[in-house]
Amino acid sequence: EPGSKRTTRTPCSADACVWAAPPQAETDGLESLTMRSLAAVLGVATMSLYNHVKDKEHLLLGVVNMVTAEIGLPGPGTPPWDTLRYITREFRRVALRHPRLVPLTMRQPPTGFEAIMVVEVAFDALSRAGIKASLTARAYRLTSSSALAFVSLECGGCIETRALAPADHVAPVDA
Repeated sequence: EPGSKRTTRTPCSADACVWAAPPQAETDGLESLTMRSLAAVLGVATMSLYNHVKDKEHLLLGVVNMVTAEIGLPGPGTPPWDTLRYITREFRRVALRHPRLVPLTMRQPPTGFEAIMVVEVAFDALSRAGIKASLTARAYRLTSSSALAFVSLECGGCIETRALAPADHVAPVDA
């Protein structure tokens, strides 16, 4: 119609909600991320978000799963201890890229396909390293909890962050 102002808006979707959340949380802190603030970023009414995400907890789980998907996996045939080092370094790399989301991963463990693949690769590496099947889950929890604790301290500013060159054979926790 002549004289009417129509705006083109990107359609809202669950993916749009999840993709819009991390920049706000990383800029203003996780506590600043509300459904109202997310709706403002997306240019939609707050209540319309609930057509795409059940609630804030489901939104946050989507964010955790999206960030976890950034963790790379080593190639097949990588020796078991190298595989575990690789996964730990990848977790650290992703955490340092999204430091304000690290507390979220502690309270909202990922459930997405990529997260399950990380666990599967780690379990396989532990098994190939000779860890008994009855102890694999415990060994994984020990290593992943240690990595999460270290990265949480590092992202919280308690430990000095230092870069690792690709050829480095010592992880920060090894030093």
